[in-house]
Amino acid sequence: MHESSYNEMKSVMYRYLHVYADRELVVVDVGSQAMGGQKSYRSLLADKWKYIGVDIVAGPNVDMVMPNPCSIPRDSDSVNVILCGQTLAHARRPWLLVKEMARCLDRGGHLFCACPAYQHLHRFPEDCWRIYPDGMHVLLEDAGFDVRETYTNPCDGLLVSNYGRAQIVDCWGIGVKK
Repeated sequence: MHESSYNEMKSVMYRYLHVYADRELVVVDVGSQAMGGQKSYRSLLADKWKYIGVDIVAGPNVDMVMPNPCSIPRDSDSVNVILCGQTLAHARRPWLLVKEMARCLDRGGHLFCACPAYQHLHRFPEDCWRIYPDGMHVLLEDAGFDVRETYTNPCDGLLVSNYGRAQIVDCWGIGVKK
């Protein structure tokens, strides 16, 4: 993930989770593989929180491998927080993955999700989607979340295309399982 995604996740987690600093939480990071020495969200967690990195393939920062791209190896209602940063763009069926995240979360559990709204093509293994706030709202709402906010924010770096230069922008969605 890029630096601004890490920083925004830090900000979002503080806004919503600071009241749980003394509580033990289970936090699952969907799409956790740290590629090329990139940061992971693991370092953002309080000491009492249990971090579990999951991804579709084994690698650095991956604690559990998903049996398929829309199946998280966790029991229903067994997770307090799910982080999903820069992963939905690579999911063939993001609506199914968001529903799977809802299944894993306990009632009142938080989902923090980021996906490019504008960004260059970057396959791993595929690059399928760009999502805007209205689309993020629909994804979260259809999966049964109480949508707290959806928004875009500029990122570090520029997108260069045949049409010129444009800033990279991420779309963020925060939902709480009903």
